[in-house]
Amino acid sequence: PLATVDKQKLKDTILTLSPRGTTPIAYSLQQLPKDFANVPGDKTIVLVTDGREEAGGDPVKVVRELLESGFKFRLNVVGFALADRESKQQMQTIAEMTGGNFYDAGSAAGLRDAMERSVVEETLSLPFQLLDASGAEVHRGTTSRTAAAVPEGVFTLRVETEGKPLLIPNV
Repeated sequence: PLATVDKQKLKDTILTLSPRGTTPIAYSLQQLPKDFANVPGDKTIVLVTDGREEAGGDPVKVVRELLESGFKFRLNVVGFALADRESKQQMQTIAEMTGGNFYDAGSAAGLRDAMERSVVEETLSLPFQLLDASGAEVHRGTTSRTAAAVPEGVFTLRVETEGKPLLIPNV
């Protein structure tokens, strides 16, 4: 069930997962609005797959329909040992459609690295705004290792945390 992120529990759960054979990516994506029906705020989904859509659906079409319906989410896709270019391209496309990232993991070590980057660095990152002296937003993003190009100046950094925002002046 959806709940506040418990990093260790999440890692432990991932380590207990085992593949079941088919890959119903489109169907799984169609379930997102129901799964997140009572969850406010930003939604980041991490899709881990070792293959292409195998249940007759069209993941690109489903993501487009979800976005058009107003369901807002970010999809990070970890492709584990995807064998063909078409599968990789499709997974990269659905990630990019939502502002997410595609990680191509070709080995167990690559999978571990991709999961660390997509879950820990990105999913657990926090939204922020950079405000100028008048309080106007200069830049918006999420905390990560990615640099942001902003004009030179002195700003207030507003980081959205649970409860109330954290304000850091004179940045």
